[in-house]
Amino acid sequence: MIEGYNITYRRTVETRYDKLGGKYVFNSNTTFGRWLTGVPNPPDLGTVSKIIESDLLRFFKSYWYNRLTEFDGVKEIITEKYPFNGCDHFFYPGEYSGLRVKLKVKVAYTAVNGNSKKLEKYEDIFELTLLRDGLNQPWNTMGIEGGYKGDKKSMPLSSTDLTPEELSFWECNTIGMKYMIEHASDEYNKLPEIVVPEFNSGEEMIWFTHRFLRTAGKDEIRKYLWTYLSPNYFSKCGDFILSDKAEDLIESILSFTHADRGSYKDTYCDYPQVKEQAKRETSHSITYYAKTGGKFSRIQVAYYNGKLKIVDMSLGKYREEKELEALELVPEDKCLEFAPATWKRFETENVKGVSTVFPTEPVFDQKTQSLTARYKGAEYTLKAEILDKSLTSQIKQASQRPATAKIWAENFRKNLGAQQVGNPGSFIYNKTEGVEYTWKISANRQETTIRYRSILYNDGYYQMWIAGSTGSAEENQFFDQFEVK
Repeated sequence: MIEGYNITYRRTVETRYDKLGGKYVFNSNTTFGRWLTGVPNPPDLGTVSKIIESDLLRFFKSYWYNRLTEFDGVKEIITEKYPFNGCDHFFYPGEYSGLRVKLKVKVAYTAVNGNSKKLEKYEDIFELTLLRDGLNQPWNTMGIEGGYKGDKKSMPLSSTDLTPEELSFWECNTIGMKYMIEHASDEYNKLPEIVVPEFNSGEEMIWFTHRFLRTAGKDEIRKYLWTYLSPNYFSKCGDFILSDKAEDLIESILSFTHADRGSYKDTYCDYPQVKEQAKRETSHSITYYAKTGGKFSRIQVAYYNGKLKIVDMSLGKYREEKELEALELVPEDKCLEFAPATWKRFETENVKGVSTVFPTEPVFDQKTQSLTARYKGAEYTLKAEILDKSLTSQIKQASQRPATAKIWAENFRKNLGAQQVGNPGSFIYNKTEGVEYTWKISANRQETTIRYRSILYNDGYYQMWIAGSTGSAEENQFFDQFEVK
């Protein structure tokens, strides 16, 4: 109930019981719907007509709006009841206290069909949402989703064949195109400011575009695409007017980037695995895989009058439930696999002044007192500890330290259950000798290579290792940049 009004709050609840030991035991309640009945002051036909006519672009969306030659008005509010207990032909969602209502209307309009080259008259049923500020306030706004026809295909009531001259005329004289010719720059400037760097190459632009799609809002993405789509995406009716092809592309991209499930950000890593790329003198394209590898996207850019523009964007997305479920199970560190190394210096928390460079930002583990970063399937670990004075007094001489480090390294290897590969080596840090090993460890039928170094230096014992080493020269930075201040 809403205080002061005879409004009833309703919901559909499924109650589940499990049979255990011959008895039914309560398991859970699941709510499938919430709605209100008895809400006062529903919208009338005049109000609905006024709201729709004030924003035909929102109601029809750009695809149909740009094809409209005539809007013949809202003919009626459909009186078919919604299939919820106590509902009439108005549906009030339970979470909005009667300030939102869904309803269906029949509207009449005429539009150009460029494919069949016909002028077609329609009467279609649309569902829309209206909003108001209070139960006794007038309905004044349409929901941002505009009108919705569902999956039903529009069938014209009648159609007239258009001559080439008539088709050419309507291309720039529909309601939508007239509006855009007059207001295209205004609509563009209404969109928020975006910060875009100067691109030194097509590759830079492609990766910026990819990451922008992952993080930006709808209006920012529309502004970016409107700015950087190639001339092929603009109408002959004006240099700044997006063509139907461009509008279709932008709408499909926005529906993907802001999907509730399987969005572009959910589907692709910040640094995805590259499938292939083609670089030419005036163009560049990159095709890259989704997180699970089953889909891929392609972005192509090229120079137009000395400026890079987007020529093509083909974004692969998952639609099947099993594909979406698999995508949701991808671990977070999967996307670290193809990220570039940053190689920044980080210091251990327990012993100040002990540091080295890591390929990605490491995490300090309080339990093991070690600093570890994960990169491309490998773990980079630095561990530092200050030894007890009684222990350091026993190994004062530099000649004793490598032998002690070997013994401690051997104990560490045995605890890991690793096997030594080849002969041990050594390294020098600040005139002090340390020990170096390569080990292999097997688990779950997989073999992991470990590069390991340790050194007794001054009053500390320092260990470094890479579990999952590939032996690359890049890895040497982790060991070579070790420092004790």
